[in-house]
Amino acid sequence: MPEEHFLPHFRAVNMLAPASWRFILSLVALKHGVMQRDILGTHRDRALVAARHEAMAATYRHTQMSMPNVGRHFNRDHTTVLHALKKLGARTKLVERPITVKPQAAVSPFSRPNAYRRHGANGRFMPKPKATTALQRAVTRAYQHNIPPSIVAEEYGCNPLSVKVIAHHLGLKRSDYRQKSKYGREAAVL
Repeated sequence: MPEEHFLPHFRAVNMLAPASWRFILSLVALKHGVMQRDILGTHRDRALVAARHEAMAATYRHTQMSMPNVGRHFNRDHTTVLHALKKLGARTKLVERPITVKPQAAVSPFSRPNAYRRHGANGRFMPKPKATTALQRAVTRAYQHNIPPSIVAEEYGCNPLSVKVIAHHLGLKRSDYRQKSKYGREAAVL
């Protein structure tokens, strides 16, 4: 029989694409003559452990995965991956991990309450920008018109404490929106 009948049939491989851990696993399983599920399994035969260590080391070196990620894929701890790398003398990565730049999160009044404050000409804080969501606009209006938080909460189906927290994050205070009447008493703006 021709030799081609015994060779496994692989689909075409893009040699420019980075290797996946599954592809490396299949190559190591083919090289050692074991099944992929045995490498991923819990058996501790000498041949399987050697194949597992080689697969973990090759996956770490030829992919952008970290040791904990490699360990998760092989159902092992990252220290097992470290042991395999030390045993095979393959501590260096052949594929550089990309430099990850953390994207700047959109600044919202909830994430950084004092982020929008700027000093005005007279040294006082300038007001924060207007609220963006419907609930924030309602809370702002309620505080401007001295409406109790329980009414806003009932209208929007939330907890009155949530309304107070939103007002706090927006930098609103009850006393900020009370106006003095002609007679010296505080009066609510309606």
